[in-house]
Order: sequence, then structure tokens, then C-alpha cells
Amino acid sequence: MTSFLPPECLEKIFLILYNPLTASTNTATKDIHACTLVSRYWCNVSTPLLYSYPFQHFANLNSKSQQKDVQDYYKLIRTLLTCIPQSEIEEIINSKILPNEPISFSLKSSPTFDYGTFFHGLQLGSIFSKVHIDHDKIWMPSYIPTDTIPIRLTFELYYSIINHLVKYLSEFCKNLTILEIKLFTFNDENVQIKLMETLLNSFFDDSKENKLTGLKSLYFAISGNAGTQLMTKEVSNLSKFYANLSSFTKNLESLHNGKIISLEQANALSSLISSQKRLKSITLSQEDFFYSFTRTHNIQVFEFYNVVFNTLRTQSAWLEKLEFTLLSFQYLDQESLDSLCSLKNLKELKIMKCKFLDKLKVWTTHSHLSGLQVLEFTPDNYTQLHVDGDWLNKIFQFTSSSLKKLILDFKREIDQGFQLIRLISLHLHSLNYLVLPKLYPTELITILKSCIELVYLSTGLLEGGQWDQNLPSISKFIPNSVEKIQFREIHFLVDNRTFELFLKGCINKGVKLQSLEMTGKKKLDQKYYDIANQFGVKLIS
Repeated sequence: MTSFLPPECLEKIFLILYNPLTASTNTATKDIHACTLVSRYWCNVSTPLLYSYPFQHFANLNSKSQQKDVQDYYKLIRTLLTCIPQSEIEEIINSKILPNEPISFSLKSSPTFDYGTFFHGLQLGSIFSKVHIDHDKIWMPSYIPTDTIPIRLTFELYYSIINHLVKYLSEFCKNLTILEIKLFTFNDENVQIKLMETLLNSFFDDSKENKLTGLKSLYFAISGNAGTQLMTKEVSNLSKFYANLSSFTKNLESLHNGKIISLEQANALSSLISSQKRLKSITLSQEDFFYSFTRTHNIQVFEFYNVVFNTLRTQSAWLEKLEFTLLSFQYLDQESLDSLCSLKNLKELKIMKCKFLDKLKVWTTHSHLSGLQVLEFTPDNYTQLHVDGDWLNKIFQFTSSSLKKLILDFKREIDQGFQLIRLISLHLHSLNYLVLPKLYPTELITILKSCIELVYLSTGLLEGGQWDQNLPSISKFIPNSVEKIQFREIHFLVDNRTFELFLKGCINKGVKLQSLEMTGKKKLDQKYYDIANQFGVKLIS
């Protein structure tokens, strides 16, 4: 008699091979997919894991992705479409092409599982943005005779099918923990994507089980200039969705809102934030900042954000991560500023291409930011960096004992940033993770002398720095704690002898260097890899 491990034990073993919450690439599914092929019993236990968060593996899929990843994505769409009754797909096709002369379809085989019921994560933006007509031979169900479809109707027809797929997924998924929504509009007036209407009907129908009680992460964005083109009804449905979510979902930990396009939406978002028990991460982004002003006056948009900022105080006891992207603080009111100052447990702050940061000076000098551990900053206007530098100076002073990770992302021009290098070396001695713009050798040495606890260092190398002469001597100042170095934007070739002396100096000093990444226009030949191997360092280029 054959003995089996209980499914609960088998599932725990499979989670060691593949944890869907931490796997970031499609390659990570290889082992768990192999488990589905062992036996019917293993297949029944491993398949729900494989399809729990299927779209997250393709989040970074683009035109430069490997062909296999592209094909795997379209195969996933095809697999999900097979779960929809064939008659429903036939009805869509015939209504678009020949309503009076229906096409005769071959019968499809039934899918092994109803895969949508396994979903715990639903990413609805990628379905619309990544489905292309060029790949219809892969993702369209095999029983559909694509050759008979007129080219003039393909775009409209295919998105009608994808619309129906979204309806299926939102109706049959259960116990969602991650929901990502991205609203799209297309130039073709015949293509109507009523995403919010579909989600309202699927998630908040009184006759259906509430699937969003356990939701932990919500990501919402509006693609491109869609905010100026969305129908009034769709905008209203978005606000209703947030309002309903406030009643049904109380345990969000992460919230990303990309773009606010109406006061109604701002009020609904505020209600959603204040209704949560322990919201740990909030991202507010006016994505495609300038597009959003084509029909909405600037001051009005800023007022929308004041409404939301005022609500942040409701999460002051829990909020650990805050990110602002493409926002302007020009019209930040006192109540909003007081709300920011109430955030006493922030550990991570990201300021990405925001305007009028001088309005936040009171906040940055507030004692509640003294526990900040991570700061990521990208300036909006490089020519006004001195203003942002003053703002950063205040943060550096008040986080000198707590800040562990600093990322400064800007293209250095002439002497911009020199003051920041001095301030870092003056205040931030406890950093273990540091990303900087291009540096000269003397500036890098200044940083290395001061930041003696570094584990990771990333910087660009400025041309004209005589790196062939200076790089070997720089190795003397690398802290022994450094495990990974990244030299970016190298537009010149460092001599392989210089490269060898640098590594030799690091290893002889006792640096724990494990990997060295060198990226730029110049490609490294095999000699550099051989040298790195001699010192037990992994070279990446």
C-alpha cells in the first residue's frame, strides 16, 4: 500500500522550493512546475501554489525581455482563457464579426483545473498592457480560427475577449491578498475597457462572498494621460470602489495610489486610509504629472492631495514606509504639514522627482524623523539641486544615528552634488548601503573614510578622474565590511593591471568583497573575469 505525506506537509515542502510571495522571476517557477508533473497527487497540491500569484512573474516584461518569458506570458493567458466556457467566447466573436452568419468552432478540451480559483494575487494592469495582436497565435484559444478574423476588427475583438477574461478572474478568484489595478484608455473609440464597473460588480455584489477581506496590498494607477480621457462614469466607479473597500477591507498593509483626478476620488482615498487598522506602507504618486494638468488646474490638484495628507495622521502609530512621486508641495497647508509631523514611526522615506521641497523643512527637522533608516531621493530639476541639497542637509543631521541606507539618484553636472558628498561624510557614519551619482576619486575616498560600516556601495565613475592611477590606492580605504561594489556608467576602459591591483589591495586588506559589478559602454573581456576568479570575486558586467 502506497503511503502519502499529508497535503499540508507536502505544501510546506513545496514552499521551500517556491514561495510565490518572494519569487520575482518566471524562472523561479521551474521547480514547482516540475512537481506538478510527478503525479496526480503532487499536481493537486502544487498547482494552487503555481497559480496563486501568476502575473507577478511578468511584472517587468517588456520589448527587451527574453523570448521565452514573452511566450510563457502568452501561454498563461491562453491557459486562463480555456477556463471560460467556449460558448461565451464564441458569442463575443460572432457578435463582432458575423452576427447573422456564426462561425463554426471546433470543440475545445476541458482544462485540468479552474485556475482562477487559485488566485491570491490579481494584477489587472499587465493583462491590458502586454497583450498584443502580434502574438495572437500563442494566446488565443486553439479552437478560434484566427485566420478568418478581419484585420480591421482584431484590436476591438481581442480586447473584448480580454475584458471577458478579467470578468472571469475577478468573479472566480478567492481570498485575494494582492490586487493591482491599472486603468487604460485606447485611441480606438470602439475599444471600451470598463474595468472599474467589472470590479464593482464582481467584488461588491451583496449576493456574493466578500473576497477582499484578507487584502494586504492594493496598487492603483492610471496609465498615461488616461486621467483626462476616462469616462465620467468610470471615474465615479473608481471612487465607489475605494469607498466600498473602506467598508469591506480593514487590514491593508500596503497602498499605492497613482494619480488623483477628482475630489471625489481624493475623499474616497482618504476614507480608505483612515479605515485601515495597521497600514505600514503608502505611496502617493501623480504619475505622468504634466499630463494630469491638461484639464485640471494645478491648485485644484494640490488641494486633492491636501485632503489625503490630512488623513495620514490616522496611521501615525503604524506607518513605516512613505513614498511621494511626482508631487508638488507648493500649496501644502498647515493641517497637512501637521499630519506629516505626526508620523512618528517612519523607517523608510522615498522622495522621487517632487517639487517645492522647501515646504517640508519643518517636517525634516521634526524629531519624529530621527528614526529614519532608509532614504531614497531623486530630484525633479537638476539645476535647482542646491535647494534640494539644503533640504537633504536637514534630514542628514536629524538621522545621523539611524540612517542605514541612502540612495541619491541624479545625473551630476559640473560640481552639482559636491556639497552632498561633504554632508554625507560629515553626518552619515552608520550607513551600510549607499548609492551615489558619479564621483571623482578624491570624493570617493572621502566617503570611504567616513562610512566605515558599508556593506554595499554603488557609484558612477566620472571621466577625467585618472582612475587608472587612483583605483589601486582607493582599495586601501574600502571598509572591510564591504561585500558588493557596483561601478556604474563607466565610459572608459580601466586597464586590466589596474583592475588586478585594485582587487589585490581589497583582498589583502581583509575586505569581504564577494562581487564587483562594472557597467557602462565599455565591455570587459575574459581577462577581467579570470583576474576576479583568482581573488574569489564574482565579476558582473
